Amino acid sequence: MSKEVKEKTDLVDYPGEEEREIIITTRLLKFRNVVNMYTLLKRT
Repeated sequence: MSKEVKEKTDLVDYPGEEEREIIITTRLLKFRNVVNMYTLLKRT
């Protein structure tokens, strides 16, 4: 883990690595959903 990433994750005070990974995953999924919605809107 790079120093920059560690600083960012330290700001968000989660107890465990597992929970941190879950949060990152949900954020990525939400972001992907937004991108998908945007591309669908552009097509119509």
